[in-house]
Amino acid sequence: MLRSLIALTLVAAACVAPSPVTDLGPPPAAQAAVVEIAWVGSDLAVELDGQPFTRFHPEGPAAPHLHPLLAPGGLAVTRGFPMELVDGAPREGESSDHPHHRSLWLAHGDLNGHDFWHGGDTRIELTSIGHFGDQIESAHAWLAEGVAIAAEQRTLTFGAGALARWIDVVVRLTPEGVPLTFGDTKEGTFALRLAPTLRVVGPIAAGRLLDSEGREDGAIWGQRARWVAALGPVPGGEVTVAVFDAPSNPRHPTTWHAREYGLLAANPFGLAAFEGAPAGAGAVVVEDELTLRYRVWLTAHQAEPEELEAAWQAYADSL
Repeated sequence: MLRSLIALTLVAAACVAPSPVTDLGPPPAAQAAVVEIAWVGSDLAVELDGQPFTRFHPEGPAAPHLHPLLAPGGLAVTRGFPMELVDGAPREGESSDHPHHRSLWLAHGDLNGHDFWHGGDTRIELTSIGHFGDQIESAHAWLAEGVAIAAEQRTLTFGAGALARWIDVVVRLTPEGVPLTFGDTKEGTFALRLAPTLRVVGPIAAGRLLDSEGREDGAIWGQRARWVAALGPVPGGEVTVAVFDAPSNPRHPTTWHAREYGLLAANPFGLAAFEGAPAGAGAVVVEDELTLRYRVWLTAHQAEPEELEAAWQAYADSL
């Protein structure tokens, strides 16, 4: 009898499920996206895990820009005009206003008195470029009337997680000859021109704007916030695209030139227009170097404020 009881006990013990804590161990670490960057003509195309993400257009008559800009699933979040035309006209539903708004770009409307936002006698000219792993590094000369007034070093770093993808942008500007003065103007600086359905107002507008302080839509313009996001439908699904302001940036949290018609721009310089400061109070004089850092963050769903705040914090912690 004793032997039978011992045998039954051993059999029962062998049938007990193993402890998940002891036997399974920690979950495997998330795998980083595979970033591939390759030349396509004069542009650099970026893929994440074999899927198109964006292209960097480093030279041309306008400021360097990234277009298209695709959320997970290939969902376009920026306007195609003026880069993409159908029989010489904007695509259906797109407006043709502000042709200097080119998808994702950086420029400023008053740099030593010269307008790099609208263009004219100014140009941002490529001087060198290369790509290494998940990064593009480029150098540019900011020319006014053909004379270089600033040298720029730009680094673009691409990445993705389970639900989001992003671009980290670092721009370093140094004076050429005389100090640089970033004038007090609302026309700038780090900017997105949104897809028409992500606008708040317009013929096919169905989007909304949200900032880190809980403001929405037109209430965001000229206010300070850590991030601003555009959320809504695009052909093929729902998206969020947000711009994160780095804590090290001038006057963080920055003021925003965010318009309901589809412009979303971080601009720390336009204090007269944004906050009613005395004319010129927002100007910044650079004698050595000015560094600007931003993250552009995209998902294929409409993110909740808590998700956006956590994503901004993760970015801030990474710097």
